Amino acid sequence: MEQFCPWEPAKFLISSSNVPTLLYYSHIPAMIIALIIGFFVFFKSGKSRIGGALLVATILFFLWCFFDLILYATNDPSTVMFFWSLQILFEPLIYIISAYFTYLFILKKDPSPAFNFLLFILYIPFVLFLSSKYNLAGVNLADCTAIEGFIAKYYSFVVEFLCGFFIIGLLIFKIRKIIDFSRRREALMFGLGTLAFLAAFSWGNFIGSFSGNWILSQLGLIGMPIFFGFLAYMVIQFKTFNIKIFGTQLFVLAILLLISSLFFISDLHIIYVIIGITLLLLMLFGYLLIQSVKREIKLREEIQKLATQRESFIHFLGHEVKGILGKNKDMFTLLLDKNSGATPVQTASFLTHSLLDTRNAVGMVENLLRSDDVKNGKIPMAMKQFDMKSAILEAIESLKLDFETKGL
Repeated sequence: MEQFCPWEPAKFLISSSNVPTLLYYSHIPAMIIALIIGFFVFFKSGKSRIGGALLVATILFFLWCFFDLILYATNDPSTVMFFWSLQILFEPLIYIISAYFTYLFILKKDPSPAFNFLLFILYIPFVLFLSSKYNLAGVNLADCTAIEGFIAKYYSFVVEFLCGFFIIGLLIFKIRKIIDFSRRREALMFGLGTLAFLAAFSWGNFIGSFSGNWILSQLGLIGMPIFFGFLAYMVIQFKTFNIKIFGTQLFVLAILLLISSLFFISDLHIIYVIIGITLLLLMLFGYLLIQSVKREIKLREEIQKLATQRESFIHFLGHEVKGILGKNKDMFTLLLDKNSGATPVQTASFLTHSLLDTRNAVGMVENLLRSDDVKNGKIPMAMKQFDMKSAILEAIESLKLDFETKGL
């Protein structure tokens, strides 16, 4: 006769009296945010390798959270063994892909084959011993928790800590070599955000495996929005993946999910916890967003100032410089006029050269003014034939006198 745990069968896979309401709050918002940003970044980054790595990590995290809710809801030991094994299979992949993704993001290049092979070797034991007692030895019918073996209880943490130390090593030894200060800050923010997520994830699993208090442990998943908060800030501040507006939208969505979840919780103590966490996140990300808006306003003011200076320069160029050059051109033309009197040969050569230079200068000023009009939409662009040979010969002729004078 098959034995079951002491509560009713699950409804809709994740609903039963054994699931604490707080777990829906810690799991569902985090997994939804993860999936949304994973797909959005993947497509907005042009389906790049970095975007693909993030997408795989977010899908694995979504499935891990979904399996976790199933494990709390079910009263069937065989279901527990199946989904608990899948969690053990997926969990180290989240850490390994996070390390891989951080490497791609910071160094902007693919890891070496040796590094990829090392990650493969670290992961192989999870697959080889998945169905053995070294992974899961059985199920405790009192609370439907699996009895973990060496692989699940110890080796998984070794792999997770190695991935964490690897990311810390990248932050310490690789970021300092990045010359661009803005790029260095971007890499640092991303690395710290990834570590914040992995630390919260590791803390929860570590507490659950060694204390047996799985409800307390899963509150660590609330740290997931911290990772996306850092990512949203980077999108706004550094234009990562060119989805600046999405960072603000993601932040607003997260706050809406956090606040709306209060309607589904009746336990006053849990409500206090949720309000406290929501307030903390609102203060943190609100401060970052306010600082970003201040920098945006300052940048716009500087752009406006430069635009004003540019208009003054164009006005000066069109009225003062062009006017002086025009008078000089007229003067040189008048002096070279045969009707104005005989001009010595040396003086005529000098005047001819000066007239040519002045005409070229006038042409340059007119081109600058014309390009400004084109940029402002005052002059329509028109395609026409252009004789490159004539332009080259004309340029040579304008410099010929200088070459001959210097004996070149």
